[in-house]
Amino acid sequence: MKTISFYEFKSQFKSIKAFLIIALLLVVTLGSAKLFQNFQVQTAELGFEGMYIAGLVALLTIAGPLFVSALSHDSINRETHTRTMRFLVTKVSRTEIVIGKFIGMFAFWVICLAVVSLALIPFSGTFYVREYLVILLFMAYFIGLFLFLSTVITKPSLSLFVGTVLAIGLPVIGFWGLVDNSNVVIRFVNYVMPYFYFDETTGYLGYLVLPAMTALFVAASCWLVKGRDL
Repeated sequence: MKTISFYEFKSQFKSIKAFLIIALLLVVTLGSAKLFQNFQVQTAELGFEGMYIAGLVALLTIAGPLFVSALSHDSINRETHTRTMRFLVTKVSRTEIVIGKFIGMFAFWVICLAVVSLALIPFSGTFYVREYLVILLFMAYFIGLFLFLSTVITKPSLSLFVGTVLAIGLPVIGFWGLVDNSNVVIRFVNYVMPYFYFDETTGYLGYLVLPAMTALFVAASCWLVKGRDL
């Protein structure tokens, strides 16, 4: 499983899309940090904390699903489509392949977000531990979701299309549910999305629910791969 994780971790970094995403994260985060640095007196008076990392949080909240989809939409069906899955199952179990891929993809985001957060220290003088953990839980949810999607959909081209639609639609539904909860359907859907659990009224519920949902996506992926003819 370690080999699978490390291979997936490396393959994420080899993609040109990964470098573009990292560059965008750095530009937006450092740009917003520099902007807030010019208004530190005003933001301090308003009681805003963590404003230096606000650009990163905002960007990933809106575009994070799209970033994950771009890198991970074919994590499982790519192996099945190219027949490399048949070779992999001779070395490790199917469950280890799925879990290994999840760990590799998650490790990629752990490193990327750590680098971006560390780049903020010259501006803020601190490392935003809580915000870092919140973002990681948020990204882990979507890694699990798109891993599951890649397991359900066997064609990489189709999973790319569906993943892109979901990556654009889910943030819209998530924010809609936070602003207006009068729609019963939207309110129900919001309960299984990460946006709801990081609203101030839910407290620390997100720290419990999101890891559970992520684990559910991974477990469902393992179950589907086990029962599939390769």
